[in-house]
Amino acid sequence: MRWRWNLTKGPRLWPSLRAKVGVLVAVFSIVGSMSAGWATYRQMQRMSERSSLRHARGVLDALVVPAASAIAEEDAATLDRLVAAVSHRSHPEVTFLAVLDRRNRVLATSRIGWIEGAMAPALDGVRRQAMQRAQPAHRFFPRRTRAEFLDVAWPVTSEGGPPWGMLVARFSLAEANAHLEEAAWMTLIATLAVAVAAWMVALLLLNRLVLAPTRSLAQMARRLGAGELDVQANIRTQDELGELSSALNATARRLADYTRGLERAVQERTAELEAANRDLKLLATTDGLTGLKNHRAFQEALAFEFQRVQRHPRPLTLCLIDIDHFKSYNDTHGHPAGDRLLQQVGRLLTDHLRAIDIVARYGGEEFAVLMLDTDLDEGTRTAAKLVDLFGRTAFEGEDTQPMGKLTISAGVASHPSQAHNAPDLVEKADRALYAAKRQGRHRVVAYHADTPAKHESTDLDRDVQGDRA
Repeated sequence: MRWRWNLTKGPRLWPSLRAKVGVLVAVFSIVGSMSAGWATYRQMQRMSERSSLRHARGVLDALVVPAASAIAEEDAATLDRLVAAVSHRSHPEVTFLAVLDRRNRVLATSRIGWIEGAMAPALDGVRRQAMQRAQPAHRFFPRRTRAEFLDVAWPVTSEGGPPWGMLVARFSLAEANAHLEEAAWMTLIATLAVAVAAWMVALLLLNRLVLAPTRSLAQMARRLGAGELDVQANIRTQDELGELSSALNATARRLADYTRGLERAVQERTAELEAANRDLKLLATTDGLTGLKNHRAFQEALAFEFQRVQRHPRPLTLCLIDIDHFKSYNDTHGHPAGDRLLQQVGRLLTDHLRAIDIVARYGGEEFAVLMLDTDLDEGTRTAAKLVDLFGRTAFEGEDTQPMGKLTISAGVASHPSQAHNAPDLVEKADRALYAAKRQGRHRVVAYHADTPAKHESTDLDRDVQGDRA
């Protein structure tokens, strides 16, 4: 039994399929067995009646010959002896016996007054029937489920002549009914035993042939509903359940294949989307010309590093680098040559700085280098090495530059000695870069408290602005 909750009617008790089948099989077994038992009982009853009738005819047939002579001679004494011998000694089942002549007069009787009294209607019917047919007649009485008496009328005739008289008798069926009742109880017990055995055998066969495959299919359906697609029902019969199992197995395989294909497609699309997102992120954070970090990515990295140094204090040095007279180079050699120069500058910076240093194209011809775990002095020395490196490196068309070669200028500022946040660090490094430009370019200037702020009041300052245009 399983409890299932009905939201509208409350809890209801739903029997399992095995219980339902068990009840149905039990009902059919009991009904079938009881029907067979009832038919057997009725057959036994008819056999008992036929046996009682044969016995009654045998008793009366034995009296016909001596009774015929006594009736012919009207020997009442002999008839009384015959009646008494049959009724009281040899056949106690004979409850009443009478001998009648052809005019229906009672010549001898085992119980005086019965033939004329209460028994007259019952015996008169069977007597008339025997008289009309000129042959023995009988009737079981009362005619209900089981008779209690047998009435028999036996004509006493000569060969080919009319009847001389009639033997009328009533036989008690008590002994026969007792045997019948005993047989009925035995039949009932046997019927119940057969019913139980039939129920057990039928339930066993149904469980093996129907219920077990059905439970297997139901379990498979539940697992499929739960998302387990790699399930198969192992039913190999050639009946409808086998066909259903094969169809469900094929459906499960197709569903599993479709799901795996869908998962592969999702994985492929996810990988493509992730790759596209990486590409978009790379495009959003990388300068398309030099391959370095762009201004936005550099600002994010700078902010992140300042968050880290708040938890684990360490020095940071920012170096801003600008190509000297880049506008003149661009105007002389054209923008493609200027793009190639920017790419070469980006490679030189990447190749000659540490892997942990963050290099970015800050904008136009200006580059930014964030040196981690580096104080102002070390950062200034590194920037000076870069300025010297660029002064010794040959660049395409550098002989047309105002100084006869291509150079860079650099401004350096450091945290925590000079700046306490990212904007302040950038602003002070930018002031140092302007100072390097004012002092004649091709040099490094480290920020100091007396480093002047940017302005455009002199011709040199306007020239510096042109460098960075």
